[in-house]
Amino acid sequence: MKNILTLLMMIFAFSLGTAQQASENEGSLDGGTIESQFDYLISKSNNYQQYKVVRKDFISKFFQNISDSLASNNEEITKLNNTIYEQQISVDSMKSQMMTLNADLTQVNKEKNSFSLFGLLLNKVTYNTLMWSLILGLLGALLFFIYRFKRSHVVTAKAKENLSKTKEEFDAFRKKTLEKEQVLMRKLQDELNKNEMNMG
Repeated sequence: MKNILTLLMMIFAFSLGTAQQASENEGSLDGGTIESQFDYLISKSNNYQQYKVVRKDFISKFFQNISDSLASNNEEITKLNNTIYEQQISVDSMKSQMMTLNADLTQVNKEKNSFSLFGLLLNKVTYNTLMWSLILGLLGALLFFIYRFKRSHVVTAKAKENLSKTKEEFDAFRKKTLEKEQVLMRKLQDELNKNEMNMG
């Protein structure tokens, strides 16, 4: 029984050591980078002449880790490509919106710098030039008509003054003529009376 107990203890100790060694071997293939797993695989391989003898389960585990890493990387690449595609669509949409906004901004600036006159959009400079030309033209016409009015008023006043003088002269002439006529008529009457008396 002692032998059996000793044998069991040895088997137990050996299995613990083997299990610990196996878990160390698999543990290093379960984590870390591919490069560290490869280094571990090479370090745990046996030498045979100029070759390395690698356990099949290590190679299978290493191959599965590489496949998982590649699948994970491919999945990440696919996600990144999808993200890039979505961002490209978003960028294209934003470019389109920006072009629309720029066109709207250009139109707003054009309208801001313009006035609508009789349905036509005129630039502020053109509008100001047109309005000031119109104002100056009307002001010039007003000054011209004021000048003409004053001139005609002066001419009219002078004509009235001349007419008044002429009327006065005419009235004076008429009065003188009337007086002369009356004097002549009296003289004529006196002469007629004198002739009648002489004849009669």
